[in-house]
Amino acid sequence: MEILFDNGIHKNILLEDFGRGEMIQANVHLIVDNGKGMILDPGGHKVFKHLLQEIGVLIGVDNLQWIFFSHQDPDVVADANGWLITTNATALASKLWLRFIPYFGVDRL
Repeated sequence: MEILFDNGIHKNILLEDFGRGEMIQANVHLIVDNGKGMILDPGGHKVFKHLLQEIGVLIGVDNLQWIFFSHQDPDVVADANGWLITTNATALASKLWLRFIPYFGVDRL
């Protein structure tokens, strides 16, 4: 984890890349505003548990309000179901990518 910006109210935290072996590097950010968070491009099944734990330590899972999926690639959205089932966060994605997301087991965002 690396704090890229922190002014006491707003934070941009680059979370650890939990990818291993031949997995593509994931650049997962946690944006925090007044203690409420948004995770950007959270990745797939193999990193979900680790990221969820890290967010729990940093802001508390209940304070995760948004999940942003910038595009449909598996390193970004493969574990969308996990995030949507275990958190109360609202998912955000471009209308362009919504037609791909059902292939990852998510019926709607």
